[in-house]
Amino acid sequence: MLQCLIAVNAFAQFNQLEHDKKKHYFGITFGFNTSRFRVYPSADFITNDTIKQIQTKAGPGFNLGLMANIRLSNRLDVRIVPAMVFGEKNLIFTTHDYTNGKDTLSKFNIQNIYIDLPIQFKLKSDRVKDFRMYVISGMKYSYDLASLSKARKANNLVRLTPHDLSAEVGFGFEFYFPLFILAPEIKVSQGMMNVLFQDSHLLYSRELDQLKSRTITFSIHIEG
Repeated sequence: MLQCLIAVNAFAQFNQLEHDKKKHYFGITFGFNTSRFRVYPSADFITNDTIKQIQTKAGPGFNLGLMANIRLSNRLDVRIVPAMVFGEKNLIFTTHDYTNGKDTLSKFNIQNIYIDLPIQFKLKSDRVKDFRMYVISGMKYSYDLASLSKARKANNLVRLTPHDLSAEVGFGFEFYFPLFILAPEIKVSQGMMNVLFQDSHLLYSRELDQLKSRTITFSIHIEG
């Protein structure tokens, strides 16, 4: 009987009650992402009878980073999550050859290595024992280190600028353990800047007016 009372009492206790009163805390994050372009064709594409179609295909990636969280109120936090993000996007051009009447697919794999600097507001629900959910919203600046690589410069078909600015929304869950908090999270990032480097000398670039990035990220945060 005594053992049962001890077990029930231990189960009823909350983990890390002092954590909710912290003004700030830190953590690490890792996760997986899938990213693609949102394509805006140019006026040349409409009048061009050689390139019939422009498609985009998502590619996989992963991210590693740190997190700094500042408590503004019982429900609202602001956090910064600088991260190194590896990913890839694909562009597929369908070209028609009038000599043989066949279509040819030209696929370009564009690999990215981003330094991400997001600032997010985090709106938290009430804590239910050792569980809480939250939603996030914010902005993210990204710098593509791969844009300076020799391999990217050698691509004389489509060029990209290194800078991007995205709007982000997402949601997650916090599970309180005795020594840490585990927080799985899903977010969507929509690029707001045109990352296409306009160059009229490049055939495929002439067919594009804008390229904007779109990324879905599943992350695991480990918070202290």
